[in-house]
Amino acid sequence: MDDYERAKAIYGGIKQDLRHLKGKIVAVETDSGDYFIADDELSAVGLGRQKYPGEVFFLFRIGFKAVTWHGMIPYDETMV
Repeated sequence: MDDYERAKAIYGGIKQDLRHLKGKIVAVETDSGDYFIADDELSAVGLGRQKYPGEVFFLFRIGFKAVTWHGMIPYDETMV
């Protein structure tokens, strides 16, 4: 199992207990299984780096399928 799969498994084991924190970010450190919760990505990773400097963290947004969404609205000439 690679690190991402381990992170998904760790998050999968805790996400039901975190439902009341919908919208917050979870940063998972896969070697230890520890996780850190904050309002945004930088804060969650910052908390994790205090304990595990230099480690890789995988991020999840509680209650959502993705941490962030990047996209655009299709162009519509009537909107100009």
